[in-house]
Amino acid sequence: MTNHEFSQAISIDFVPLSSMCEWCSRQAEARLTAIGGVYHNKGGFFCRSCGEEFTRLILDSLKQKVTRSEPVNKLSSREHEISIGHD
Repeated sequence: MTNHEFSQAISIDFVPLSSMCEWCSRQAEARLTAIGGVYHNKGGFFCRSCGEEFTRLILDSLKQKVTRSEPVNKLSSREHEISIGHD
């Protein structure tokens, strides 16, 4: 399989200059969208540090899905925000 943007866990898009991070309200640098898994199509505008945290949460959730046969019921506050789609 070739490695291109469609095989990644996170889609990265540009944001308008006036966009703010949805988690901390600082200037947003990228629009990140989860691809596949539990959080498919969850995402939004993020600053660098919150974007890194969002990416870590998505990658961790994909690892859990692969390595666990039982559902994970306990969510962190950030995971809960993502799962219910808070902006």
